[in-house]
Amino acid sequence: MGNLQNLLQLVMNAIWLIGGGVFVISVVIGGIMRMTAYGNERRIAMSNMALSAAVAGLVIMLLSLGIYNFITGALGGQAPLLPNPG
Repeated sequence: MGNLQNLLQLVMNAIWLIGGGVFVISVVIGGIMRMTAYGNERRIAMSNMALSAAVAGLVIMLLSLGIYNFITGALGGQAPLLPNPG
């Protein structure tokens, strides 16, 4: 069981690292799109969609944490609230 839990921990760390980076980059890009829209309705709508997609990705990451905790608990391990970064 220990090897499987270590594998799950490694996968969760990778998901959080990659997903967190993508979230930050997406929010920055969406913000820049919004700032450079200059009142153009189409560009504002595109920036809103980009920001909405970033938030949806964050929600998916949080759901993955719940699934991870459920699987780890079902295997008899202790499910941490957040993945261990090291």
